[in-house]
Amino acid sequence: MKKITSLLFAMLLACATFATEAVCYTLTPATGKNNSYAQNCDIAISGITWNLTGNSTKIPWRIGGKSLKNVDRTLFSKTTLDYDVTKIVVTHGAAADITVNSFTLLVAGNADFLDAVSYDGTFAANSTSTFTRPDGADWSNKYYKFVYNVTVSGNDNKFIEFTKAEFYYNITEDIPATAIKVSPTSLDLVIGEKSTLTATLTPANATDVVEWTTSAEGVATVENGVVTAVGEGAAIITATVGEFSATCEVTVEAPLSYAVATDAAELAVGDVIVLGCKAKNAVAGAMGQNAYFAKLDAVIDEDGNLKCGDAIEITLGGYPGAWMLQTEEGIVGCTAVKNLNTTSSKRDSIWTIAINSKGNTATITNHTTNYGTMKFNSSAPRFTTYESGQTAIEIYVKPTTTPMYVVTVETNNAEYGSVLGGGNYREGTTAVLTAVPAEGYKFTGWSNNAELSSATQTFTVTESVTITANFAKGETAITNTTLNAETIKTIENGQLIIILDGKKYNAMGVRL
Repeated sequence: MKKITSLLFAMLLACATFATEAVCYTLTPATGKNNSYAQNCDIAISGITWNLTGNSTKIPWRIGGKSLKNVDRTLFSKTTLDYDVTKIVVTHGAAADITVNSFTLLVAGNADFLDAVSYDGTFAANSTSTFTRPDGADWSNKYYKFVYNVTVSGNDNKFIEFTKAEFYYNITEDIPATAIKVSPTSLDLVIGEKSTLTATLTPANATDVVEWTTSAEGVATVENGVVTAVGEGAAIITATVGEFSATCEVTVEAPLSYAVATDAAELAVGDVIVLGCKAKNAVAGAMGQNAYFAKLDAVIDEDGNLKCGDAIEITLGGYPGAWMLQTEEGIVGCTAVKNLNTTSSKRDSIWTIAINSKGNTATITNHTTNYGTMKFNSSAPRFTTYESGQTAIEIYVKPTTTPMYVVTVETNNAEYGSVLGGGNYREGTTAVLTAVPAEGYKFTGWSNNAELSSATQTFTVTESVTITANFAKGETAITNTTLNAETIKTIENGQLIIILDGKKYNAMGVRL
């Protein structure tokens, strides 16, 4: 008898050791049909119908409201979960300015929940809450209801973010998957956004562990099905079990918000900006004959970010200190009092940019005209140039993942000459360097880059570099007294070039 008892105990121990806990069902928020708060909304998710009291068009689901005192908000199943559930782990996101008085789980054998057994839980924002089946309780083939008793002061909507709920059960044998599906099969995200993919195995009780991988870590990462968008581009997320796999195509774009620029020194060649006027809720819109006209339907949020689909984007060109503002129509110039236009070949397309550190207002000044400071005229309305008296503007910068590099320029002797063109550049943009000899000196060449030769030089920026211009005693090739009516002045690579007798000189009279 002792031998039989010992043998039976050993077998039971072996079975208990072999049993493991696995996720049998994951409740991941999906988009419902209702668009207003506090309406019941049935949503079918992986074969189970759920009813959400609250706004079901947001993901993560938002549970809450405004002016609430000890009010219950519920999320419950309307079909049974046909597993012997052992544990439920609920993941919550943010829950600002809302009080959760209690968080309860109801487990019932009937859809009306009249026979429900209640289990108290502990709510924690940006964390998980776990309900574990007590010994002797029956959680097999049941209905489940999550009840949040909440309080919200004031008339502003405040919500709990419901991220997901994972239902666990015990498995006692390995059941291999024969197929796998991923839902959804495609995602459109913006940088910083997250979304959860659901992997469905066949059979439903398969015990294989899903492995998640991404084709482009710089675009989108994945962990346990949670996809995080980190950079612009496309990535393939793959879920694999054994020899079977399924994929989701992810496209990531930059957010539609443009952050207000607070320091001109942080701007880089290649940055995309939008001109705005927060005080007038306006942005620079389509280019007119002589000026920018404001689009007054822009939205600037409380954080100072700009959100607008009709704003005209301007790419910063030239070099820091001598910016060229490039639009789809051309390069922005200023040829007359209060007028803006687009040009690609005139000196008046060069601007300086300064930003007031206190108010973040920008001063964008043309290099050649007394009336060349960009302002906003609310009576026209338009963005154009004035000497004074109009509303100051802000610069909003489009987010980008393109690396920024620093081009540092030096001279072998500061008394011999100077160099233009140093500053911040986005990867792949063109740096324009100009060596300017002091009077009585001449440019002799560049150090640190054997490919550079002429006094005005361009190259593609692929890394941060330091380049030195060398000068020596000598005479400049021309002086102002030698210029005449036949002298041609033009712009090349953002620099003023003088052509005299078929020869090119920079603005300081140095032969190129």
